[in-house]
Amino acid sequence: MSVITLMQIISILFVFHSSKGLVSRYTDVQEVPLVGGSPAENFARFRKRFRFFYSDFAQETNFTVYKVQLDKEKVVLADPVAMSWLWNNQRLISKAEPGPFKLNSLRFVPTSLASNGEMHERLRRNYQKIYRHAYEKYGLEWAFNDLKQKFDASFPVKGVKVPVERILDDIAISSFAHFMLGKDWTEFKVYDQYAKVLSLYNPPTDQDDAIINKMFEEMSDTPLIKDELNSVFGPGKCKKEATSEALFSVMCVGVPGLRKAMNSIVPLLVKLKPKDRNHIIEEANTFFDATNSKSFDEKLKNAKTIEKFVLEMLRYVGGALGYVTYEANQDFIINSYNGYYSIYKGQTLILHHFAAQRNPDTFRFPGEFTLTGNKEYLKENFFAFTGPYNMKATYSNRKCPGQDVAMNLVKMYVIHLARCDIDPDSDLSFNQLNGYRTESTDVPLTVKSFVCKK
Repeated sequence: MSVITLMQIISILFVFHSSKGLVSRYTDVQEVPLVGGSPAENFARFRKRFRFFYSDFAQETNFTVYKVQLDKEKVVLADPVAMSWLWNNQRLISKAEPGPFKLNSLRFVPTSLASNGEMHERLRRNYQKIYRHAYEKYGLEWAFNDLKQKFDASFPVKGVKVPVERILDDIAISSFAHFMLGKDWTEFKVYDQYAKVLSLYNPPTDQDDAIINKMFEEMSDTPLIKDELNSVFGPGKCKKEATSEALFSVMCVGVPGLRKAMNSIVPLLVKLKPKDRNHIIEEANTFFDATNSKSFDEKLKNAKTIEKFVLEMLRYVGGALGYVTYEANQDFIINSYNGYYSIYKGQTLILHHFAAQRNPDTFRFPGEFTLTGNKEYLKENFFAFTGPYNMKATYSNRKCPGQDVAMNLVKMYVIHLARCDIDPDSDLSFNQLNGYRTESTDVPLTVKSFVCKK
């Protein structure tokens, strides 16, 4: 009997799905209509909507695997089955493009997200060592107590339409910077300017480059790089590579993601059903109960409602990276929720985590925040950390090594915020496509009072 190839096997498969019927064999990815009438108009719309552009298309066309013409042809994957399959198969070449993190403007060396092969593995080692070092040097309980001090110093606030987004930003950023880098946030002088440069879509100007260079210098001057380079990264490690990876992992991904989480928790927590919120408050109180003899790690592990809240929030609002761009390094067939598709070597692939986590074929209430309706398949279809939730981050793959740190820090945000009495006097709404409130409305988050228990 001759050997049957995978392609031959797939070509005779018939995949049945109860809501879609029979899907015969495999097909080329379908192209969506040109909404604007031309690729240039589509690209202009993309630059305006950025990561939500692809979600717009998915909603308008009901496609979760599709081609779109922008500056070039791109294949968009907003399908959890396709995403999980791809992340577990090494068939991708990084194709980092200009975007909100301006990877091509970290001119010293590429970051792990924008590299391939041996360089990718070497930089991934740096990435993982940064997070491992924070755990070993400080530990989670230290981070929790540091957050407590910052909440105590920042609240209470009372008045008429008191803006609190920046206060919450500063708590999240300063705690994370200290935990990861060993440096007080007030010593970073140009981050606000740097964050604005990261949000630009055009090539950086000389002034932008000066800000990027200054941010790099400030990162080089942190204890992590200045004092602990050899002990953290190993003797003889390239200082520029280590600094670039720290800048990317902490300032370009970690800080925006945690700011986003902190400011998304407040409206979601305030609007939560009383029963669910009471469960969260009960769990939060155990961390302040002197008679509770369980270790800090045990308390975190037992905070099941808080974990459920954090997972659903990150599904709903998405992670720091709404999508990533890759290139297929060979021809292959990809499985998806709706059948099999041909992918060809050289095609540009958009792995759209945000849209995949709002896939209506997967979640009962994809456009809503709920602690009950989406829980059954949540972890299996969760991609907020650029890979399936249960996928282990390794040197060779592209799963975010910071998932555990970020999840635990966001749980701590919930714990502290659950013990605050918050009386908002601004719109708390999120829109259907965009879970991050401050991107879906220009109305600032303001309060009449924000009082936290000591």
